[in-house]
Amino acid sequence: MLRFISILMPSAICLFWLLYFFLRRKTNTRSQNIWMVTTVLMTISMSITAYYWFCDGNYSLYYKLDILHLFISLLFIPAIYLYFREVTGDNERLSPLKVGLLLFPAVWIGGMTLAFYLLLGEEHSTLYTKAMMESYGNVSPDELPYRTLLLISNEYVYSLFLFLQAVIVFVYAGRRLLSYRKRLDDFFSDADDKDMHHHWAVWYGILALLLLTLIVAAAGYLLYIEYDIWVSVVGILMAIICYYTSYHVCFSQYTAESFARELKQADNEALEKGYGAPENKETPEGEAGAEGGTIRTKLLPKFNQIVDEEKIFLQKKVKVDDIARLAYTNRTYISRILKEEFHTSFGEFIKHKRIEYAKEQLLLNSKISQEELSEACGFTHSSAFSRAFRQCEGMTLTEWRRKQTSAE
Repeated sequence: MLRFISILMPSAICLFWLLYFFLRRKTNTRSQNIWMVTTVLMTISMSITAYYWFCDGNYSLYYKLDILHLFISLLFIPAIYLYFREVTGDNERLSPLKVGLLLFPAVWIGGMTLAFYLLLGEEHSTLYTKAMMESYGNVSPDELPYRTLLLISNEYVYSLFLFLQAVIVFVYAGRRLLSYRKRLDDFFSDADDKDMHHHWAVWYGILALLLLTLIVAAAGYLLYIEYDIWVSVVGILMAIICYYTSYHVCFSQYTAESFARELKQADNEALEKGYGAPENKETPEGEAGAEGGTIRTKLLPKFNQIVDEEKIFLQKKVKVDDIARLAYTNRTYISRILKEEFHTSFGEFIKHKRIEYAKEQLLLNSKISQEELSEACGFTHSSAFSRAFRQCEGMTLTEWRRKQTSAE
């Protein structure tokens, strides 16, 4: 019973999420619709794997499903690439070379495997698959015709392609997420509610799924037919990872597309109210120094007044455009001040200002609770305040209080 349930769990979970995303496809973000396509590939792949593990003896169907499974599973990584490309707002044009490299593993392995079975013919393909299944993969390639095709498209070549694809795409996705987070930090004081933890959870979930797939592929999925307990373990792990990953995709509502809309709205508001210079204004040659001097002599004092005297950082969810509006300029110049004068991003700057203010309040009232302090400093959540305090001070709030008490 456990074996039956665990074999069907991954495909059932994938099918559940496929139906979920399909039913709400009109309200999905574009990245969620890309993920819906990914769940189609996952559902097919998981269903074929489940059919293998049931081993009902239809060897003629097995080898045909094998061709489809190899092709479909190697399209999974390109779909993940497109998902993270959309999530992080990568607008660079997809060149024919990139498209070719993305599709090459699936076309190569799928094409070579198809050619191998076609050359063998229906009868010999069925006999070969039966021999592989009954001997748990221990069939020597030397005994086979067209063995060269098998040698260049076997499970180890498949695993190598899958590994290389995964490494390249996961490095790309990680770098894009870090870059996207930096863009958010340059605009928002609090980017924690912009789904970044959901995006990273998807990244970690897919990484875990690929590692598990690589282990199974490298070992040979036919091996697990002999060991029921391993079938159950692999099936349950895959089901958990698939559910976890799709769950976080479901709640990833804020993407680069959302961010672009927010930037455009802020720009339109600036134009309507008549403050700020155009974002793409170019400095004439030879005037860069003069412009820099103007920023320091005129804009910097105004910026310091807004921050230190008016304490705008105590406002919840303050944005760089809020300061730009009060300084009657645009976000480009505010960002220049932060980078050139303070060597930091807007989000980091506001966070440190809030923590410095929190320390001042603690010295005035040592009995104030963390929740009250968090609220007073402009944090949206007490947990965000706790995390920021540790990052800025290198210790928890409790440890800092204890240190101050002992110093007295």
